Amino acid sequence: MLPSLKRTHRILSPFRSPSLSTMTFGTVVRRRVPRIVSVVSVTYSTSSSSTRMVIDKPQSYKFGVKPILFGVKPIPFGVKICSGSTEVKEMARKVWQDVYVVGGPDISDMLDCCVYLIDVADGDELVLIDAGAGRSFRTLVRNIEHLGFSVSALSHVVATHAHIDHIGALARFRELGAKIVAHELDAAAIESGEGIGAEFYGVPYEPCPVDVKMSGDALELKFRKHTLKIIHIPGHTPGSVAVLADIAGRRVLFGQDIHGPYMEALGSDTRLARRSLEKLLALNADILCEGHFGIYQPASAVRRYIEGYLRRL
Repeated sequence: MLPSLKRTHRILSPFRSPSLSTMTFGTVVRRRVPRIVSVVSVTYSTSSSSTRMVIDKPQSYKFGVKPILFGVKPIPFGVKICSGSTEVKEMARKVWQDVYVVGGPDISDMLDCCVYLIDVADGDELVLIDAGAGRSFRTLVRNIEHLGFSVSALSHVVATHAHIDHIGALARFRELGAKIVAHELDAAAIESGEGIGAEFYGVPYEPCPVDVKMSGDALELKFRKHTLKIIHIPGHTPGSVAVLADIAGRRVLFGQDIHGPYMEALGSDTRLARRSLEKLLALNADILCEGHFGIYQPASAVRRYIEGYLRRL
């Protein structure tokens, strides 16, 4: 029988938060050459709190390869979650005027990225930023409706990049009539399902046509009440994008996966990522709606967050 070890490691992963100090692998099993680790859960501590990260489907990795890639999401400390559980404890809520968070690991499903909703026409038209990993589709719809909106008003879903935790339910939302928006450099993966990381989650993916394929550095989507500027920020993936909106005197940035990870083996480009983060800093956002680590404000907190990851590139 192989020994089960509990070990503490200094964080090396670019996935980390700037304030993280140590990481504990809940279960690490070392095997014979080549060195393999099988990680079940991760706990880290910050200056203010502790957070447990859970891998829904335990995977094995060659030693030295960062396991924090797919299938790992931040779970609020105190929430009892076992491998495979979808227990959540928070509700969809308002972030700022016309901006809501309707999904995420503590709201819809532990596999989901943070999913944001923008009311761009006084309830008559809605835009969703990302779509979770797929199995929470009904929960996302229910959360939208609980906020007082009709899901039939959803006109667009912006896919910030082609990873399963962001695109899993795109096809379902498209069936409801929403147009899918993505950069052309990630569109092929969204439409084919190749290279999106679904195997790390153990969830199926339904390939989805992309209706609006962005090319170049920027695209504007104009609605009755708000204009959304979609900005190309390559680095995490070739076609990663951010969304910027000036709403009620605040500049709101939807910067999914600013934290990376930036791993060349997975198609990331650290040189481009550095430029992209510098571009985001220059936007001087007041509120950052991030892809996995929640919401940051005011502007000084947004700047610190982005600079923290820029220093690591």
